Amino acid sequence: MLLATLIAPSVLLASSIDDNAGMFSKDAVAKANAKVAQMKRDYGRDVVVETFAEAKDAEKANADKGRYFSDWAKKRYEERKTQGILVLICKSPNYVYVQVGDKTRQMAIDDQRRDTIRDRFVNNFKEKKFDDGLLSAVGYIEDVFSARLKKTVASKQLEPITLSETQSSWLGWLCVAGAGLLALWVVVGLIRALSGGGAPASAGPGYAGGGGGGFVSSLFGGMLGAAAGMYLYNSFFGSGTSSVFGSGTNYDAGSGLSDNTSSGSGGSWDSSNDAGSTGSG
Repeated sequence: MLLATLIAPSVLLASSIDDNAGMFSKDAVAKANAKVAQMKRDYGRDVVVETFAEAKDAEKANADKGRYFSDWAKKRYEERKTQGILVLICKSPNYVYVQVGDKTRQMAIDDQRRDTIRDRFVNNFKEKKFDDGLLSAVGYIEDVFSARLKKTVASKQLEPITLSETQSSWLGWLCVAGAGLLALWVVVGLIRALSGGGAPASAGPGYAGGGGGGFVSSLFGGMLGAAAGMYLYNSFFGSGTSSVFGSGTNYDAGSGLSDNTSSGSGGSWDSSNDAGSTGSG
């Protein structure tokens, strides 16, 4: 019993689909849970969907749905220590509220995308397509994260190495200088070989002759050195970006960002129950 008590809170805090109201099929919940678990591993962001059969205070909920569900969703977001997105769904009175952490909002789920998540639930729920609403919304979140966020190191061990602007600057100049010196080496070797300066002096009696490289070896060595220098330069900076294997245009979701503060919006889906009403906060 004690072990179960200790384990339960940690399970509750994880990204998950908690269908307390029994709105979705087991198959849909399993598919959605697999997706949100993968998003947690890949991007370090939580995606939580909670359903409830009824509001604790129906009178207050019906009097001002926007305010009531805004407060409720914010409270649940904080209680679960969510770092990402929490969707609160209530059957009576019916309402969907999408709460998004400020950092996730800044990086990926802006107000327009947040409202798209809400609408995917609401529009499908109006047609009694509850599984479709869940899977459509979770799939949309996955697509946005994939397009907007970098995967974490834990999920992508061979993440391209990105260099800072300072590192890029001095390494670039170092490669240029190295290539210049190697090119100079080629020219000097060529001049010496043509003028006879590269020929070894004759050895005195009792001494073996020196192993002079001559024109061909000097030229060949210089060309190889220059080619190596230019290859290094192009490998680091030939694409015009500061990334070794690709441009780092996406946000780094695992860079210690916090989602402790949040905001959201919501709407209902039953035409007999204030259809399409929305609220934000």
